[in-house]
Amino acid sequence: MNAGKHDSFINSIMRRLQENWRTVVIIIPFIWLLMFFLFPFFIVAKISLAEIKIASPPFTKMVDWSDGGIMTVRIVFDNFLYIINDSLYVDIMPVKTKDYRAFLGALKSYYSQRFHDSIAKLPSWGVSNAQIDSLKLYYQ
Repeated sequence: MNAGKHDSFINSIMRRLQENWRTVVIIIPFIWLLMFFLFPFFIVAKISLAEIKIASPPFTKMVDWSDGGIMTVRIVFDNFLYIINDSLYVDIMPVKTKDYRAFLGALKSYYSQRFHDSIAKLPSWGVSNAQIDSLKLYYQ
């Protein structure tokens, strides 16, 4: 009698899959992508929020269970404070006007008329001249 119930259960699952095959086909890649995106994300988050130690692995446990069954979570933000306070990542010196003008001059020389003309010589890929002219008028 159990074999008959088991067969009917499998048949009902197969019938539902056949009815909703589009949903199954769409859900499988989403589960795959979520799994291979979220797992590395959680691993990096665990390492970055753990305390650094000289051992193997080079970080402490984030979750610890005490004898009474109490869970202790220890999160350390020292790594992020180091990035904020380090002058390699955040420049303490303000940008001077002279440096800004030199940067703009470099941009201006890079985007010269010759560069613009070379872009104009690229193939049109099926776009008509009227469409190009309408885009030029739109962006002027």
